[in-house]
Amino acid sequence: IRSRTYTPEDNIQLNKASIDLDQYGNGIINLDTKNHGVFYDDVLIYKTAKEDYIKRVNNNMFPYKDFTISDFTYKQPERDLPVFDSQFTIKVNGLGRQVSDKLLVPANALIPVSDYIDYSEFYNYAEILRGITIKDEVEINLKNNFWAQKLPETIDLKSDFGYYKWKVEADSEKIIIKREFQFKKGIYTKSDFDPFLEFIKSIEKVERQKIVLNSKT
Repeated sequence: IRSRTYTPEDNIQLNKASIDLDQYGNGIINLDTKNHGVFYDDVLIYKTAKEDYIKRVNNNMFPYKDFTISDFTYKQPERDLPVFDSQFTIKVNGLGRQVSDKLLVPANALIPVSDYIDYSEFYNYAEILRGITIKDEVEINLKNNFWAQKLPETIDLKSDFGYYKWKVEADSEKIIIKREFQFKKGIYTKSDFDPFLEFIKSIEKVERQKIVLNSKT
């Protein structure tokens, strides 16, 4: 008997985050994540592992240098479906960087694309065990007399390995960042690896950008 084969459309993670920044760039992130398909496997850890192990798993999940997960909960809305929701409240010191009267905020404040895949430039090897789709919507609330001076351009990348979409909008109250990407299952070596790496590097360049917030005072 074969187990079900999940497609990238089945293996979806939906992230919705709200970020509050103080005038020094320290942030509080409220993150709501809905996990479908293979991402459901993580719920087994939360159900069976000890508290200290769960804490280590959650801390290794995020890329921030100085942060504390002040609150974490999860639930499984429907018992018979491979779906579960998780909620995090994360305090991040130095999420943004203060430069004179400006605040530089990372264009991607969530998990970078490179953390979702396994590849090695040294061995010219990439392996995506399961195709996945990630959809993010991040709101940065504009407080402390800041306004968005510079926003990254809209990006739409397509390749044989998947796609990547990026869009940033702003008004007087908030910045909204939308990111969506998909990777197809596969092993990419030799002649396939160079175009795969080029695709990944293009994405990483987008995610290294900064949003410039200017002071109103």
